[in-house]
Amino acid sequence: MQRWAQDVYLQFFSGMADFDPRLPCDDPQIGRFRQALGEAGVEQSIKTTIETAVGIKFIKPARSNV
Repeated sequence: MQRWAQDVYLQFFSGMADFDPRLPCDDPQIGRFRQALGEAGVEQSIKTTIETAVGIKFIKPARSNV
């Protein structure tokens, strides 16, 4: 969370229109959110985030070494 509050690029990627140095939430809120999602929900959230970033060409897909 500290990094998010200091990184304008991370905030932009998160959908923020303007930079805000304040934390969006505290650590216990993040823990409760992850617990409510469950392990499968967190994994799906990460997967969807990566797929979206690749889809909008924000990041390049990783090359397979296989």
